[in-house]
Amino acid sequence: MRKGGCFPGGRLFTGSFSLLTIIFLYSTIPTVNYSLVTKMLYTILKFIHIVSAIVALGVNITYPLWFSRARKKPEALVFTLRTVKFIDEWIAVPAYVLLFPSGWWLASLAGWSLTTPWILTSLVLYAILSIVGLGVFTPALKKQIAIAENPGPDTAEYRKISHRTNTMSIALNTMVLVIIFLMVAKPAF
Repeated sequence: MRKGGCFPGGRLFTGSFSLLTIIFLYSTIPTVNYSLVTKMLYTILKFIHIVSAIVALGVNITYPLWFSRARKKPEALVFTLRTVKFIDEWIAVPAYVLLFPSGWWLASLAGWSLTTPWILTSLVLYAILSIVGLGVFTPALKKQIAIAENPGPDTAEYRKISHRTNTMSIALNTMVLVIIFLMVAKPAF
């Protein structure tokens, strides 16, 4: 039985790795194929982008249903509205936030200009969606929750804000569907 090493009588390779082992392993690594790396990166980014869109729209498209069901059970109204707000802030908004950098990077890797009509239209809709969603819908939902707590859902003020948030939710979801259509169809207009 030999003591240490790969060669008879040698202690050159004592231990799990040695300089020669590292050199041998490094020499077996193929040269980096940037086109393959780019394709892998593109695929990973596309996966992140698509999953983010599915999560964002999947969550948001349920809001009108939540609002409708909450109207039928006044005792669960505040809980339902707070749940929608929580889901929006912690799931939908982060998914929407991921869409911009992943989409920009995908366009860059694919060689598409951001001024390509379907991309530019999508970016404009995304900006409007972001401004209305964060600047109008979220404050309206907070107000709806406050009014539901006091004076309550039986007031004209609550019905007005409830109608407003439900209408905004449907409009914002429609904008998201248009963006998704543009991303999938890539129309030349």
